Amino acid sequence: MFRATKRPSHSADVGGFRIELRRRAEDSAALRALTRICPSACFRFGESDRIEFSSENCTLCGTCRRVCGATGEIAWFAPERIGAPARRLA
Repeated sequence: MFRATKRPSHSADVGGFRIELRRRAEDSAALRALTRICPSACFRFGESDRIEFSSENCTLCGTCRRVCGATGEIAWFAPERIGAPARRLA
């Protein structure tokens, strides 16, 4: 199920990782391509032809991280260790 959040970006916890979709004025071509190439179909077009993210079927394959690494629209955060803050992965 695709759910909108009150945050400016969409965020989900998957297997201890946090994956964030960071909004820009317009979605990049790379982000739009994820609607076709994400093996778990976690990305789809939503309201106003904007990309929405759902972690429901996410397998942590890393496709989104690789495809949108240069655009900065997808951010992965490693699980927090006891007493240590979460660290951002590329």
